[in-house]
Formats: sequence, C-alpha cells, structure tokens
Amino acid sequence: MKRVRIVAIVALSFTGLSVSRWLDALVGGWQWSGLARWTSGFPTTISTGCCFPTNWELYSSAILFGPKPQTGKFTDQNGNPDLFKDPNTAAQSFRYSYPGESGQRNELRGPGYFGIDSGLSKSWTPAESHTLKIQLGSFQRHQLGALRCCATAAEQ
Repeated sequence: MKRVRIVAIVALSFTGLSVSRWLDALVGGWQWSGLARWTSGFPTTISTGCCFPTNWELYSSAILFGPKPQTGKFTDQNGNPDLFKDPNTAAQSFRYSYPGESGQRNELRGPGYFGIDSGLSKSWTPAESHTLKIQLGSFQRHQLGALRCCATAAEQ
C-alpha cells in the first residue's frame, strides 16, 4: 500500500526525585505517555460487487472512465458515512469490467486520520521488594479524522 505521508510522535515523561520517602510517595513515581499519529489517506479500490469477468470465484474492480470523484470523509442525508461527496456522480464515473479485464486498483485515495492516545500512571514502592502501580489509558482521545494540509499531484 502506498502511504503518501505519515507522522507519528511518541512521548514519555516521568518524575524521579531524591527526596524523603513520604514526599516521594506523593510527588514521585508519576509517568505520562502519549502517541499522536497523522496519516494521509490510503489508496482504495472500488469493487463492482458482481459480474465475474475473469473467473466465477473472483469479482472484478470497477474501472474509472469518467471524472475522478471527490473523496473524503462525508455523510449522506441520513447521517451515514460516505467516501464520496456526491455518490450519484461517483457511481456514474465507474464502469463494470469487461470479460478478461481485472479492473483498476487503488485509483482513489481515502480520508486521512489523526488521533491521540495517552496514558498516566503512578507507582509506589511500599517496601524494597514490592512496587504498586496504577495505570490509566485513553485511546483515540481526539480522533479528528482527516487533516489535509496539501495534496499530491495524484490527488489533484
């Protein structure tokens, strides 16, 4: 799969103090972790869902013969997610594969993704040989969908 852009940031921070045991139990042993990820959209293929042009076992991919439809993160009039801004126009831009054709692959690019995962933990050492640790994790904390800053020549 061709991925145009991916940016990932991993962070880890902890406190370790050389103070009294009671003060260390309050302010020491904290750990914060985080992961931020931004990707451009993955290439996607439109399937015909029928009409076995090459083999009874295999469907074919649709062939783009009209204008390339605009893709992204859209919703239809009922609030359902949709890859296309205008699904009716997009459907008219593709045709079924003819006998012997396997169709096109990866002619469109899906929406990108941005998400943040984070965690917080606290550890105590009540005795030399024991450690107690409590962790809290949050996944897909800010799932913002596509963040597009620029388009490649293939996407224009």
